[in-house]
Amino acid sequence: MTEITPSATRRLYECRRCGYRLRFNAPRCGDCYTKTPIYNHSAFWWSLLVAGFITLGLVGLLTLV
Repeated sequence: MTEITPSATRRLYECRRCGYRLRFNAPRCGDCYTKTPIYNHSAFWWSLLVAGFITLGLVGLLTLV
């Protein structure tokens, strides 16, 4: 039985080319060295979060007018 410790690396995504399990925020596959998808990068999720807050703010401002 494999014990999962808090320091264990979680591999959330798979490489599209070879199927290797990727860590979050890895720029390239550790097996075949192809670039990882954009949604595997933290900058994508932060920009999506900021865009969501801006959209909610604009909708809130438009409802006040």
